[in-house]
Amino acid sequence: MTGNKKSLVVVFGAMLALGILAAYVHQTYAPKVLATGRFHQVAHKGEGVAAIVQLRNGRRLLRLTDFHTADKPDLSVMLVSAPDAFENQTILNSKVFVLGQLQNPAGDQEYELPADLDLASFGAITIWNRKYAVNFTTAPLRLSDH
Repeated sequence: MTGNKKSLVVVFGAMLALGILAAYVHQTYAPKVLATGRFHQVAHKGEGVAAIVQLRNGRRLLRLTDFHTADKPDLSVMLVSAPDAFENQTILNSKVFVLGQLQNPAGDQEYELPADLDLASFGAITIWNRKYAVNFTTAPLRLSDH
């Protein structure tokens, strides 16, 4: 084998080893996905993914990814006990937990979940307008298999 071929084999072998190491690190240290769902339109168009993840240190977060809804004031992010909601009344009849004010009507964002919050009691994430009691968009959650 010539010097150039040996160098190529060494470089390729190192790249392969780094890829295997990166996959191991990702699998070992990546957040555990507990539940996910996609937003659908209710009173306003909603897009994106809601995911509840658990970090290695035990903290749990709601992550909204590729999220978008109407840019209106007074929007809250809520967990609701209903498995889904296509109108306002379902939310009004549900047990709710308010995670806080919507950080942004578009883009990725995170909300911390209390350690003692029983996630089994909730089936969906809703973006809710408090002033007018309107369900903007909802993401039904599906529990992860692992």
